[in-house]
Amino acid sequence: MIRLIVVHLLTAAILIFFTPESAFGSSYQEEFKIHTFIFDTREDELIHNKMPLIQESVDKTLADFSQSSDKPIMIYVHGRGNEPKKSINYRTDCEIGTDYSVNFLMFNWDSFCPICRPVSRAERAAPDLLKLLIWVSEFKNKQKPKNRFVLLAHSMGTIVLEAMTEIRGWEEALAFSENRLFDTVVLTGADADERGHAEWVGKLNRLSDRIFITVNENDGILDWSEGWFARRLGKRFPEKSSVASNANYVVLTGLIDDTHRVFPKSNQHKQENVCKFFDAVLTGSNVNLPDLSETSKPPEYAPNVYKLKKSKAKPSSCFKPQPGHCSISYDDTTHK
Repeated sequence: MIRLIVVHLLTAAILIFFTPESAFGSSYQEEFKIHTFIFDTREDELIHNKMPLIQESVDKTLADFSQSSDKPIMIYVHGRGNEPKKSINYRTDCEIGTDYSVNFLMFNWDSFCPICRPVSRAERAAPDLLKLLIWVSEFKNKQKPKNRFVLLAHSMGTIVLEAMTEIRGWEEALAFSENRLFDTVVLTGADADERGHAEWVGKLNRLSDRIFITVNENDGILDWSEGWFARRLGKRFPEKSSVASNANYVVLTGLIDDTHRVFPKSNQHKQENVCKFFDAVLTGSNVNLPDLSETSKPPEYAPNVYKLKKSKAKPSSCFKPQPGHCSISYDDTTHK
């Protein structure tokens, strides 16, 4: 029986999926292990008492990841929805694991709101995200793993990340002794405000010197969001005067229709360059954006804005399915 770890903090949780080495590159089919621990706490004393146990669970999982293989380790901050149930039902862990051959740790915050945008909850989750990243930095300082590390923030998960950068002293708290904590930081379908984003994205250099923001001007979910709020970062590439100089903006408009959740390869409409881009950045590898992008840029594009070119004509090995199988079970007995 494979088990999944779910650890709830004050406003957030940490959801950990482990991908066994034998699940990839082999005809042997193995399931994911799933351990479930739920701490649904609201009192400071309870959180203080549980924190060492939560950190121990995270440390153990990161150690399992790094000792079992050299696969990249991804920290995933999800968007709005009934999580973690939504990701389990959509098999987000399976998609990311099998599409990119990575080990996967989800930061799960209180994001369920059927007809609203839980912005205040996303902002309240920021201190817990910082706790997790501090634990990751301490683990890397102590264990010196060879794995590449990736941070993926999707949709309203980018609001959690933005709020984290507004916490006083957050950069000093991440006392990582090497160059950067993450090999890549990727923002997809970003539901953060486009206006003023350069200030907080500029601070992400503490996390990585390779930052990527995807833009789809036809994003259906962000269409709805813009109906209530201002321009969304994942839908509108910024004017030249308002770009974050430390980030690369990757325009997917015209390649993926109105898709919001574009990182699963099944949602990439067989576009080879889209697949190659995500294959690189979601594994912490280098990507040559000029090779994947249109040669002539519109005059409104800043130098760090790239529009990927269409590449659907020929079959691509990028979409070749990885061998392996995962079966997810979820046990919430601690709430019964």
